[in-house]
Amino acid sequence: MVEVARQHPLELILLRQFAARLRTPAALFDRRGRLIYLNPAAEAMFGVDFAGLGELSLEQALSIAQPTDADGAPMNPLSVPVGKALGEGRPEMGTVSIRDTHGRLHRLRTTTIPVQGQGKALFGAMSVFWKLEDLESRKA
Repeated sequence: MVEVARQHPLELILLRQFAARLRTPAALFDRRGRLIYLNPAAEAMFGVDFAGLGELSLEQALSIAQPTDADGAPMNPLSVPVGKALGEGRPEMGTVSIRDTHGRLHRLRTTTIPVQGQGKALFGAMSVFWKLEDLESRKA
């Protein structure tokens, strides 16, 4: 049986092309919260090869990254910025800690914007990540 590739809206295809050229870690999600792309900077930060992973549900992606909030409490799909942005249809910022696949802890600042088309149709979301230690060293 031949597997048919899932077609994504043009807006997400164009954002993928844009994200692929960014040096800043970025991730794209479809409207259901499926992780549909990690750019090379995000792959390096999370310690994964997206081509080897393929698309993941938000729950699967969170099980890999193991995000926690500022108090160290585990975060669920509704509490992470991408879950809030998709659920509420508005940009969301947050601070999270994740573990890469090598076990290293990263404190991140993330901004997620919903990707909406005409008539406010929700196509998905784009998240961008900054390591807090990088941000703090720039202030010094």
